[in-house]
Amino acid sequence: MASCHPDGGNVVVPTPSYGQFPADAQLLGTLVRSAPLDSNHTVDLAEMLNHVDENTTAVCITNPNNPTATLLNMADLETFVDALPGGAVTIVDEAYYEYINQPNYPSAVDLVRVGKRVVVVKTFSKVYGLAGARIGFAIGQVDLMNLIRAYRIFASVSRPSLEAAKEALNDNQHVAATVDLANQTKAYCFAEFDRMNLSYIPSETNFFMVNVGTNAGPVAAALAGRGIYVRTGWGMTDYLRVSTGTMAEMQSFITELEDILTTVISTGSPPLPRNVELYQSYPNPFNSSTMIKIYLPQMSKTRLEIFDIRGRLVTRLVDDILSGGEYGFRWNGRNASGHQVSSGSYFYRLTAGEDVITRRMALVR
Repeated sequence: MASCHPDGGNVVVPTPSYGQFPADAQLLGTLVRSAPLDSNHTVDLAEMLNHVDENTTAVCITNPNNPTATLLNMADLETFVDALPGGAVTIVDEAYYEYINQPNYPSAVDLVRVGKRVVVVKTFSKVYGLAGARIGFAIGQVDLMNLIRAYRIFASVSRPSLEAAKEALNDNQHVAATVDLANQTKAYCFAEFDRMNLSYIPSETNFFMVNVGTNAGPVAAALAGRGIYVRTGWGMTDYLRVSTGTMAEMQSFITELEDILTTVISTGSPPLPRNVELYQSYPNPFNSSTMIKIYLPQMSKTRLEIFDIRGRLVTRLVDDILSGGEYGFRWNGRNASGHQVSSGSYFYRLTAGEDVITRRMALVR
């Protein structure tokens, strides 16, 4: 595709932001340049432009941004697009567009309509509730769509998924109810954060980020031990990324979070998880090695294994009886024979007693 050239081209992305674009570009051998967000956790278009040169083939922007849930000024985006070199394409991911609360906020599709070199990516996985259907679409100029079509994998979307997507576009009642619930639960949580003196990033999506005032990793693990699963990462060490749910679920989240943070204040550390935990490897994607941490609440027969994308065993990092506690295991990107494995996605699976947890990571050579 035009956006990925292993022979000197580069792609510019904001950071932190959605990681699939840079990960895929790196896997295809394209240089990725990362531009930090501004002080308001919003994509900094001026800083991105500073990273662009005549070899830039694409800039990739998620709007609203993921994970910070912040929104671009569309007039600024149009100015940015016009300032790019002629060969560069702007890819705008609008996965969370329907959650935007600003009245009459335009879509980047308007830029496509006036002939700009913009590709807008849409999905049915969010507000339409069709994540399991794995279906979305792209909008752009004919020449750009033809380039994408050349790399398209045919028959990857089932007919039931297509029919569900068509019906979803007409289900305005479901969309309105979903957005309304997200707004209600965000308003509730933000009011609770104000009461708890926790800072947060105002959100234009169905998720938000809250600063818990301490390393968020152990807090997330403690929440997981209580059946509440949130995310951390992106270099924002004190932040939790929380997806909205029902009001009852968000009330439970606030209750458990406050209890955990109270323990942090009184003891200096969060309560230990109650269940087996397999943390996200770090760094991810990685080049030379990555660290995989686990937590065992009690002594367990433990196995930690790496599998390739086809499910074949690559190597086994541990196969032993371990006492309860936290452990870290480093994988150096080699198989059981000591040979380097190729770039790509890999799965790591923890088996501890009757618990089995699997996560994914990406190796980029």
